[in-house]
Parts: sequence; structure tokens; C-alpha cells
Amino acid sequence: MQYSLLNRFRGLFLGVAALESRLQINGLGEAQQSVSAPPGNPQSPLQRIGWSQEITASIQALMASESLMPISTLLDQEDEIARQMARILPLALFWHDNLSQWQQRVYEQLLPEADPDLQAAVMGIGVAIATICTEKVSPQHFIPHLLQQDWVRGTALQSQLSQVQAYLQNHASLMTVQSQFEPEADANPLISAIAMAFYCWLSTPDSFSLTLSRTLTLSHFSQLTALIASALSGLSNGMSGIPLHWQQALLASGPSQLSRQDSLAQADQLLTFWAGYYDQQPSFSLPTQLEQTALSAPGVLRPR
Repeated sequence: MQYSLLNRFRGLFLGVAALESRLQINGLGEAQQSVSAPPGNPQSPLQRIGWSQEITASIQALMASESLMPISTLLDQEDEIARQMARILPLALFWHDNLSQWQQRVYEQLLPEADPDLQAAVMGIGVAIATICTEKVSPQHFIPHLLQQDWVRGTALQSQLSQVQAYLQNHASLMTVQSQFEPEADANPLISAIAMAFYCWLSTPDSFSLTLSRTLTLSHFSQLTALIASALSGLSNGMSGIPLHWQQALLASGPSQLSRQDSLAQADQLLTFWAGYYDQQPSFSLPTQLEQTALSAPGVLRPR
């Protein structure tokens, strides 16, 4: 289904914020797993998710033309890696129409010294976002499209995505797929997380609720999987495809919590900046009459 870029941008930000706020409020009871707090730290990982803070910081740095901070490759906690991945979501959205620029940013600024597997994983997230925004590939052909890219060949991501495609074609159960993609101690958790996120999303591409419910019922809950799935499903289904009950936590949030309006404002900021509106004020919001239209004239508004 075709959506305006505004609807899609808002869908990604709202999808991520809706899941984050729901996990923060419901805690570990929402996900059937046993994540324990680190020694000496009474906070659980779900209480200090921090995805939206990273997204906000990333947008502010992008609009201020600051150099992109390299992604650390030495993180050993999954929640830390998830926050790093949250930071790249606005960047991938911003360069969704210029994949050569996105690849340059990944290789030269975000992951200049990383191994090819990690670079391919981050590239894959960006290309997935670009593919959804440009609406060039249907969900059924999404993974075959990714597998045709030069940067994925010979990497662990290629092997994992090929398996996901086979499971999708055979309508494999969630339990079967999860058993295949259990992260190994010596493997990068991002690769397995992308595989599971793609499966959860592409097995239910038209339902944000089903996609996110699947990530929450995994026997070993993964913040990385949940983050990536919520971003891709929110982007593909748009803001209008995110059910109201998933937004309740955002609508009822207090001053110190996430809010629906903040998520929509972030999306509006990024889209107007992408479109070439550089002199944007923090209080700026898109005119009401533009909310149902697509702002997609980059060759005019912002020369390539």
C-alpha cells in the first residue's frame, strides 16, 4: 500500500516509541524472558532502554551538521548495541533516497574499522528502510532484493537472510525459526537479531500488532530484534497502520516519559530537513494541509 513519506516517517518513530513506552511501563512481564539487572544496578535493561533519546540526539546532530559519531564495536551488552542501532534510524531515513551516500557514511564514518559482517548488518537496515520508503519492492521480494546487493555477498548476513527467505516460503513456525537463529556466544548478536526481525515483520507485513506480538513472545527476548521489527513494521504500515491500543502508553505518558506528540514532532523535523527546510525552529510543525500529502521533490527542494 502506498503511503506518503510523512506517514511513513511518523510510522517509524511512532512504532519505536510505542514499543519502548510499552516495555517501560509493563516491564519484564510484557516479554516472556528473564533479563536481569547488572550487578550493583537496580534498574532492569527495559527501564533504561533509551532508544528515543538516541534518536533525538541523532536528529539534532544531523541538523547541526555535526560529524557522525562512529558506532562502537566493543559493546558486550545487547541493550547498549540496541541504543547504537536506534541512533542510525534517523540517518538511514535521511539518506533513503541516496544509498551511495548511506554506504559511504557506513564505511567511512559509522563503522570505519568494523568487520564486513557488521558493516553489512548496518547497511542492511539502511537499505531495508530505503526500500520501504521508495516502495519499489513488495514484501514477498524484499529479501531476494537485498541478497542481490554487492555488499551482502560473502557475509554472515547473506547466509542468515537466505535461511529466512526459505522459512518464509515454507511458512515455518516462529519456534522453528527462533531455534535456528539463537545467537551464539562468539557471534555478533546484530546479525541474528536482523534475521529474526525480518522474519517477524515479513511473516506478518500488514499487521503492526502481530509483528510486535511475535517479538514479545520469543522465549529469549531481544531488544535488538524488537527495535528493528518495530521500526520496519511502523515504516511499512505507516502511522495510520499502528493501532490505537499500541499508542495508549504514549497518550498517557507523564512529563518524564515518551509522548506521542514528541514522536510525531521528531518525524516532522527530520522530513522537513530532508526536504531542504534548513532554517527549522524547534516548535515548527508541518501545516495541517500537508499531513495527507507526500513531500517528495528532492531534486527541486534540495539539489542532489
